[in-house]
Order: sequence, then structure tokens, then C-alpha cells
Amino acid sequence: MHTDEAHIEACVAAWRASVPTDDAASSLSIVLGVDVGATNLRIRLVELTGGVAVDLEPQQSKRVSILLERLEAVEDLLSAVERSLACSIGVAAAAIAVAGPTPSHVRSVAITNYDEDDRLLVVASLPERLFPRNATRVLNDLEACCQ
Repeated sequence: MHTDEAHIEACVAAWRASVPTDDAASSLSIVLGVDVGATNLRIRLVELTGGVAVDLEPQQSKRVSILLERLEAVEDLLSAVERSLACSIGVAAAAIAVAGPTPSHVRSVAITNYDEDDRLLVVASLPERLFPRNATRVLNDLEACCQ
């Protein structure tokens, strides 16, 4: 995923009404959901005040390196939206669902439906802006579906 005008405009249009106008230091809080599927990588951003969700275009990814590149593009997207809305955006919580065992306090997970030579996702390698260390949950994709 690259940061394109369509994604920026979708977020700006969806979240504009939630930006406080009476505060010079306006901010929005969002929740990030990431589904790392066998076919597609799906990303949803939900603004907490109005509960307005923006689904980014699904992207193919079969390698952790590509997943991390796509997440860096989401960071760029949020920066562009911040500039457009003249506010700061913080991720209050995040969840990432993957195929593979995800014990509690997981530090890494082998994503079973990714290419064998690039399937180990180290949780600490996730961008901290998107995945706050104290508010991120790694879920098994079946578990996430049942939540």
C-alpha cells in the first residue's frame, strides 16, 4: 500500500467532524485493526469519538518484510491526514490477527500462511506509533473471528 490521495481523502472526510474546533492542540484517537490473511492484508482504522471506520484497500502480502512496509505506509498516511486535519492522531489500541499460534505475551509468531523464508513476525518490529507497546494484542485469526 502506498500513501495515495484517495486514502488520505477517505480518512479526512470520515474524521473531519470529530476534530475538536475549540482547541488549538486538537487530537483524535483511533484504534487499528489488522488482519493478516492468506490472500489479503486488511487494515481498518476506527476513530473513537464518532466510531467512524475507514477500511484501507486490501493488499496482498505473503512476507513479513512486505507486511512491515505496508504498515510503514499506514504511518505515512496518518501523518498526511494529520496535516490535512491540522490535528494529531494517536493510536489508543491495536490488534493484529495472524494465522499461527499466539500464546499470551507473544514476542514473535511464525505466520503459517506466509512464505517459509520470511514468516517470523517479531512483535517489537511493529511500528510503535501504530502498535503501542502497552495496548497491542496479537491474536490468532480464528480467535479474532470469534471475538
